[in-house]
Amino acid sequence: MVTRITGNKVPKTVAMNGDSTQAIILAGGLGTRFRSVRSDIPKSMAEIDGRPLLEHQVQSLRDCGVTRIVLCVGHLAGAVSQHFGDGTTLGLRIDYAVEREPLGTGGAILNARPFLDEEPFLVLNGDSLLPELSFHDIVSCHLAHQSSEPGTVGTLVVIQAPDRGAYGVIEMDTSGTRVLDFREKAPVDTTRAMISGGVYVLDPVVFDHIPAGRAVSVEREVFPTILEEGGRLWAYRYDGFFGDIGTPEGYQRVDRYMREAGKKV
Repeated sequence: MVTRITGNKVPKTVAMNGDSTQAIILAGGLGTRFRSVRSDIPKSMAEIDGRPLLEHQVQSLRDCGVTRIVLCVGHLAGAVSQHFGDGTTLGLRIDYAVEREPLGTGGAILNARPFLDEEPFLVLNGDSLLPELSFHDIVSCHLAHQSSEPGTVGTLVVIQAPDRGAYGVIEMDTSGTRVLDFREKAPVDTTRAMISGGVYVLDPVVFDHIPAGRAVSVEREVFPTILEEGGRLWAYRYDGFFGDIGTPEGYQRVDRYMREAGKKV
């Protein structure tokens, strides 16, 4: 069920919806491991350098020209909607796709469909931070592939991790630009093996690949299905800081980095 609460730069030449852009932030996870840090707020509302992580993301998108954001929320959703409202004070529009039960990343994306136009859209994970990522560059990269490569469905930010055995691995072609396969957590010794950074640009055709009525993982189910059916996914390599607050240790690392770097994402 969807509940609606109304209420790097991307130039207009590459905007994804006429003179505006649209984005989804996946902020509905239960945050089980994070509860040892704070159990009274959603993980995405954890303070990073004095502000909720989600606020860093929303303001970063706004500063890049995004004017419409859908927050996919579930666990303790009221804390998010109370903080952001309809987005008016931030100069943009915020809608809420509320999960009555956990839908997974793919299900959450499908749940947000009623709030989106039939144009490409950004997707961000609400528990990670990539402060040096250029939204302009990834959007431009996706639109270039879309115009020249039939069957393009999405462009994924990929990164190298020190411990690839802790993440699902993305296999790419020799050019390092086209995604070939997704593999579950397994050590892989190859320079072409990368992991997902949790940021995507997706074409609306992706909705045709997401089963309705159940929890769905976008990286374990949706993306592999797209590749199996002949669709094309592309990789955008990011070499900057990547932080995931899914664990107390990860949260402390992100907060420390942002404080020390003095960056406002």
